[in-house]
Amino acid sequence: MSDLSCFAYTPIEQNSCPIAEVYLLWHDVLQQAIFDLQFHPLDSRSSHRWFLSESLEVGSFLWICNTVGGNPEILRKKYHSQLNAMILGKLTKSRTN
Repeated sequence: MSDLSCFAYTPIEQNSCPIAEVYLLWHDVLQQAIFDLQFHPLDSRSSHRWFLSESLEVGSFLWICNTVGGNPEILRKKYHSQLNAMILGKLTKSRTN
């Protein structure tokens, strides 16, 4: 499960109103992107670019964070930490083989 603890509030109940459904959709898009980056970080160049983009267009990383109340800088820091740990782990593993 992705770590979305940096969100300002928890997801709205699904059946409460039409806006809640839109919120849940974008929350799920962001959660799936974080999952993909956590488990396939070296195979997802377009996801990496999307994650680091400064675009505010509908569907962009920053737009989704603003829509669902996420802190993009915290998410990016967590992503960078995980990516660096994975790269370091792969380098260390390849040197020992």
